[in-house]
Parts: sequence; structure tokens; C-alpha cells
Amino acid sequence: MENWLSFLYLYGVGGLLFSIPILLSIKKKSLSLKKTKDRRLLGMLIFGYVFYFVLQGGWQLWAIK
Repeated sequence: MENWLSFLYLYGVGGLLFSIPILLSIKKKSLSLKKTKDRRLLGMLIFGYVFYFVLQGGWQLWAIK
């Protein structure tokens, strides 16, 4: 478990710090989910976060084994 603490911290706290500005921009209407460009931008941001989450998780699994 101690091998995964930094990973969980990185993506737990990092995910929180990643999502707060996105939620604020949606609330302030600077990012509109009705616009195709904005939805695509939000999708790319989330995809990038999940991509690096899976990539680093895979590397850690490989390094542990």
C-alpha cells in the first residue's frame, strides 16, 4: 500500500485542484456546456487527466512486479 500512497495523493489532491477551476468556470459561465467547442475542450482536459492517471498507474504496477 505504501507504494500507492504518493499515486493516490497525486491524483486525489491533484484531481481536486484540477476540478475546482473547471467547476468555477462552468459556474461563472466562462465555460458553457452548450457550446461544442467548450464541451470538446472539457472532454480533452478530462481525457488528458484520465490518460496520465492510467499511464502512471500502469507504470507503477509494472515497477512493483
